[in-house]
Amino acid sequence: MTLTSIRLPPRKLRFPPDLNFIAPVELGDLIRVGGQSDGGYVIPSMLVEKTDILISFGISKDWSFEANFLSLRPGLQIHAYDHTISRAYFMRHAWRSVDGRLFKKSGIRELRKRVRLALDYPRFFSGNVKHYQQRIHNRKDLDLDATIEDVLARTNSEKIFIKMDIEGSEYRVISDLLKYSSRILGMVIEFHDTDPLRKTFVSSVKNLMEKYEIAHIHGNNFGYVSIDNVPESMEITFIRKEFAFYNGRRTKLPIPGLDRPNSPTNPDFCIFF
Repeated sequence: MTLTSIRLPPRKLRFPPDLNFIAPVELGDLIRVGGQSDGGYVIPSMLVEKTDILISFGISKDWSFEANFLSLRPGLQIHAYDHTISRAYFMRHAWRSVDGRLFKKSGIRELRKRVRLALDYPRFFSGNVKHYQQRIHNRKDLDLDATIEDVLARTNSEKIFIKMDIEGSEYRVISDLLKYSSRILGMVIEFHDTDPLRKTFVSSVKNLMEKYEIAHIHGNNFGYVSIDNVPESMEITFIRKEFAFYNGRRTKLPIPGLDRPNSPTNPDFCIFF
């Protein structure tokens, strides 16, 4: 099923009845981890306390989630995977900002941002915080590809939290992640293309719900909304079933004081079940 998409959706989005199953369990210990706009996620604080290694798939230019998680859990190990960035990448972008033509286009604010990233990258990704310049994939098509089996072989931890934002490739690796559900306490996953890939999105979430409960959902307001009121990018937090004490389900989101719009210049999506 492919639905027609529209830009500038209404602020209030009533989900179709066939998606009522993704209404999150009501938990009282939710906290926001990461930035105050894009890059921040709402997760149970219990999972932060229990986790001893955070594995992040997709970093780009924002590691505020990882940095905040580390501040809440000192001594935490972090393994981050992103094949698109490196120290050389950030240095190159910083130097390009000094170029007169680019500086005229971007200005001092962009220059400061790029220099800050170039300086912060080597400071943050050191010691227990490692960056692997690899692409997360379900098979090894390229030399830079890493499978979930490769990732989990780098740690023997039984207390893992996964953050995943890999622009559509999440659907490729969900079945592999479920093989290690006994070691993964929880996950926050950004699902993309929920309209054209609706069947894949639904089956992926249902498969995850065999081992996990949904602790939180949030619509990314940078994207489109389907004709039946579903954001094309959905951030969903999962917690293993034994940690999710059932207190009913939320029928209205976002949660004031926790959720923030990914694009601060646009209103957040209000989701109703």
